[in-house]
Amino acid sequence: MDGFASKKRKAMSPPGPGSPTAPQLHRITTGSDPKRPGRLIGKSMPRSPASDYSVDIANPHRTNQNLNALQRGFLLPQNTYSYDKIAPNQIRLLYLMPAGNKNDTINCMLKVAKLDDVSTHYEALSYTWGYEPALEEIRIQKPRGKSFKDVGRSLMDHKVFYIRPSLDGALRYLRDYSAEEPQTVVLWIDAICINQDDEEEKSIQVAKMADIYSHADSVFIWLGQARDDSDTGMDFVKNILNLERQGTLSVKGSSSDQWSAFMSLLRREWFGRRWVVQELALNRNAFLTCGERAVNWKDFMVALEFFMESFETISALYSDSPEFKQKLLSLGDIRAFGAGKMVAITKDFIRRSGEGDFERLKSLESLVSELVVFEAGDPRDTIYALMSLAWDTPGRMEPSRSWKRHAADGSVTFQADYKKNILEVFKDFTAFCVCSSHSLNIICRKWAPNRRVKKLSAAERYIYRGRKPPTEEVELPSWIGLLKESPFGMPRAGPQTRVAGESLVDTPDRKRYDASGGIKAEVLFGEDDVDESADHIDYLPHNRNFSLNPSVHKVTAEQTLMKNRNRRSDGTLYARGIKLGGNIEQISHRLYEGLIPAEWLAKAGWQEMPDGEQYDQIPDQLWRTLVANRTSTGDQPPEWYHLAMDWAIGRRNGNGDIHTAELIRQGQPPRMVEFLKRAQDIIWDKRFFMLPRTEEHSVFGLAPSKAQEGDMVCILLGCSVPVVLRPIDEDDTKCGYEFIGEAYIYRMMDGEALSEYNGFDAEMLRDYTEEFCLV
Repeated sequence: MDGFASKKRKAMSPPGPGSPTAPQLHRITTGSDPKRPGRLIGKSMPRSPASDYSVDIANPHRTNQNLNALQRGFLLPQNTYSYDKIAPNQIRLLYLMPAGNKNDTINCMLKVAKLDDVSTHYEALSYTWGYEPALEEIRIQKPRGKSFKDVGRSLMDHKVFYIRPSLDGALRYLRDYSAEEPQTVVLWIDAICINQDDEEEKSIQVAKMADIYSHADSVFIWLGQARDDSDTGMDFVKNILNLERQGTLSVKGSSSDQWSAFMSLLRREWFGRRWVVQELALNRNAFLTCGERAVNWKDFMVALEFFMESFETISALYSDSPEFKQKLLSLGDIRAFGAGKMVAITKDFIRRSGEGDFERLKSLESLVSELVVFEAGDPRDTIYALMSLAWDTPGRMEPSRSWKRHAADGSVTFQADYKKNILEVFKDFTAFCVCSSHSLNIICRKWAPNRRVKKLSAAERYIYRGRKPPTEEVELPSWIGLLKESPFGMPRAGPQTRVAGESLVDTPDRKRYDASGGIKAEVLFGEDDVDESADHIDYLPHNRNFSLNPSVHKVTAEQTLMKNRNRRSDGTLYARGIKLGGNIEQISHRLYEGLIPAEWLAKAGWQEMPDGEQYDQIPDQLWRTLVANRTSTGDQPPEWYHLAMDWAIGRRNGNGDIHTAELIRQGQPPRMVEFLKRAQDIIWDKRFFMLPRTEEHSVFGLAPSKAQEGDMVCILLGCSVPVVLRPIDEDDTKCGYEFIGEAYIYRMMDGEALSEYNGFDAEMLRDYTEEFCLV
């Protein structure tokens, strides 16, 4: 490359006790001997105790240094780097120059490269941006000669670029400090290699993320600087591997302090980032670094998987340690733990062939629905960050067989576009899911973050300097399921605990129910013409009367995904379906922590009988509704669930209620505990309800916590479960309906209500169903 010898550094051990084999870096030597081995990663001059790469401004008038930093934060800096345009088939690579000491200014250079060029070699960095302001200064040099040696000798022609402390620490760790034959490290880093102010470029580069990470020679994961007990946690990974290989877990093999340190690592912010999903899944050669410690990601994954599988044993073994117990509580519910999902990401999302090719196994709807525990700073990245892993979205990576069939059918595609606002992106994603799956289940899923970072004034930026910026709520239509209503709510810094029951709709790859009898979704989206003179960034019709002011256009899901359409969503979705009986006439209180009230045991048909006669008197609709007539794996429930219900009824509390949490804490018998845990997963924070009795039987079911008396229960075409709707105006249904959520109704989950419509064509279905305008 440009006359310079490039080579791979031999793997060597980084500094620190118990460190594993270090990753290889692609480096460019500035010397004449191309065979000279590279330097040891992380090796540097002794770091000054006073060196601190973050800027903490307590008082802007205290010192000149603080005044300068304040100016950098609020005013347009002089001599800053400006990007040149790159072609759609190009990427930028950062060439990180060597230095003599970690405190030296970071000097680097940006070069344009092509991914399909076999001579392109680089490492990709995976890290968290952090909330601190970008005040750390680096210098991006513009080459004047034909070699990096000429560049290194001249610092006259450079521009200033400001980065955040997290990236500053990573670059200081990764650059070379060798006294002889120093080498240049070649990196791809999103914050620098993508012009973050160019929405068009961001959209193009995001679409190539799969190729960028899969073509990288390796991925470096930067957890941040060492703090607290992080060194102990990193060193403990090897010990965990030994425990796993030996099949032993005992006090002698480990200590509570070591497990506490390991759990502290798992609480690092990086494990909750949404972008890390693709960064890990698409590269076999990844290394995790924290401070001066490094471990191979595969080794770390073995340790993590062992921790997840042995979680109950570890918890019981060290429960007497106050520090361990505190760390354990900080994790929250292990099922909502981002680090735990990493195991599935590396195993179940991408299939790797022996030749190193990748095949994507999950649809975009599946990925967005399953990975709600990972957070994205921009709500649109909830979808965009996962597109590279989906089989039903285009990409330069080798297409899967499923994608080839998908494309052959002439199906529409979904593409990243940062010029679109949140509503438009979420609407397009909903339309894409309908087109891709022919199902309406996406409106039942709770996936959409409705909070974004608030735009701050200069004064507010100073107030929130170094802290997580405030967010503001974005109002969305009711048919876009909000993440805060998912089983574990919005991802947050504290422990994740259950706030709602599990969703009744399974992944798109597997349907647990078929309430609409296999009939495909028939959906239209409301649109208005765009007023070019208005700002529609936050457009949503808050108080629009759709009876007096209906949608200007009603288009199909395929049509709304077409490019270059001078229209915008008016926030409506039109779906066809049928109403089930009358409106909800009885409804329970919220079933907090899965407590089952005595009166609703009776409403479900159970009657207290003399001892020994309860088993035969437990109605199917009661125990089957409690578990939604499925096991946690989606299978039909075993008959012993009936026995477990009988056991639980026999242990009601003094008020006659079944306190599931208390019975689970007692821990015996195991089968009863398994049944009650399944019941908790389903009914948590939901409500029992009853519709008016039919000639055959009463209609008993479960509704969302927001449901109330007077709501209507419907089955929408293409939706695998019944849903609850609420008229905006009870006297005028043309005003539309609020989508409340999914419902479970005994004997209405497998197409029973629509069985008479089997074989009807689309025209006949329109005659026998009605259109619901969801707003």
